[in-house]
Amino acid sequence: MTLSEAKRFFRNLTARYFKDANVIYSNQSHAVKPTSKPLVTIAFGNIKRPINPPTIIVDGRPVSYYPTVVTATVNLFTHGRKIEIAKGITPAYEDTATEDLASFLDFLNSEVAITLCSENDIAVIVPNDVMTLSGLINDVIYEYRAKAEVEIRFTSTAAGYSGTLPAESVSITVPEPQPMPEQESRSKGFFGATELYDSPKPTESVTPKPVTSPSGGNNEDFISEEDYYFTNVVISGKKVKPDE
Repeated sequence: MTLSEAKRFFRNLTARYFKDANVIYSNQSHAVKPTSKPLVTIAFGNIKRPINPPTIIVDGRPVSYYPTVVTATVNLFTHGRKIEIAKGITPAYEDTATEDLASFLDFLNSEVAITLCSENDIAVIVPNDVMTLSGLINDVIYEYRAKAEVEIRFTSTAAGYSGTLPAESVSITVPEPQPMPEQESRSKGFFGATELYDSPKPTESVTPKPVTSPSGGNNEDFISEEDYYFTNVVISGKKVKPDE
């Protein structure tokens, strides 16, 4: 998973909960603050990854798996709960920002959210506290504000000798099950004759698929660097790894 994919997943998960609010990425130059709905902004922090990630050899090429952690700061701007005092008197509004944001963290800690995260190979670590910022702003539109920081954890992949091949370059092929030899394929028992099948192991391969980044990084020139590897060695006219 890439950082962009992780950001989209968390934004969609947040928007699923705050269905009656505007959910946007913060620090956008052309983002317009709505006036009629509550507003939720998401800001992503620094990326934390290990220097030496777990690496395996697939199809003769190294494939590194980086356990990645990135923080996401969630800000909630809301009018709060309207309180009717008396007829003819301007209504007051109760500050529910921290309460509403804490309820969102309850959702992130629920079985529904955990299941969605598991299906997408991602984890969201919920913090212990929610910060109130209502007294720190001077805004005539959004009166109340609360903030929480969550951790998003996922695994990013870097394949190839150049380390620039994306995860899509690594593919897994699952062969079709093959019948067992005739003398072993059928056995008689309570259910009569049964057909036995051998389940071959899936095989992994790497097909270079370079992707240029939006900032102009990476290019197809690195494909030529991926040819300098071998999958077998011949010593004294005999292959070390027998042909399959």
